[in-house]
Amino acid sequence: MNQESFNQQFCVDLEYYLCDVFNSIDNADVKGFGCDGVLAPFVDNELSKKYVIDNKRIIARVFAGRDGQEEYILILNLGNYSLQKYASGNCLNDCLPDLNSKENFIIDTHQKTIVLYLK
Repeated sequence: MNQESFNQQFCVDLEYYLCDVFNSIDNADVKGFGCDGVLAPFVDNELSKKYVIDNKRIIARVFAGRDGQEEYILILNLGNYSLQKYASGNCLNDCLPDLNSKENFIIDTHQKTIVLYLK
């Protein structure tokens, strides 16, 4: 597992970021949503530098919803900047999209997926 970029601290920061995303969206489906944790993918090699760079994404799990306990699939689509940071083993926090750029995140409560487009 790439502990350099996708580590425990990033997961905690991502959890708080997702709470901010939920609060910033004017959508009745996600009104009152919270986040209670981000977990790594089921398969450790899906965080290897080669895998992430080849696929340009990380698929993780997140607990979200009104009670914060529903399991969602979290898809982090990496852009050029975040791919460079990941390849270098650097923190991805500054790659998270601006909360005002609503086109950079998609929340589907029916499919239980959250998609973020990182810089």
